[in-house]
Amino acid sequence: AERLATTVRTDALQIIREALSNSVRHGQARSVRIALQPSGSAARLEIEDDGTGFDPKVLRTQGHGLANMAERARASEARFSIDAAPGKGTRIVVTFPLPEAS
Repeated sequence: AERLATTVRTDALQIIREALSNSVRHGQARSVRIALQPSGSAARLEIEDDGTGFDPKVLRTQGHGLANMAERARASEARFSIDAAPGKGTRIVVTFPLPEAS
């Protein structure tokens, strides 16, 4: 995390906050796993829960949480993906590029 710019760390923290909120409020998750690990020239953030899941292809009209997370990732030049299915929980992966080591 210390290799990420302060603004990127803030975006990552807000993505985690939103994902946790969604996991509890909408997914009724009992557990959530959060990991931030280096992955080559990137930092990979994974947030995975054991909640009710959902179909990501179905347009969500209530709330803006998923769109906000995706926008924060874009603002940090990160890749954002959601892997979810009804009854299977949700996994969010955000891959942030790391600045070149000096």
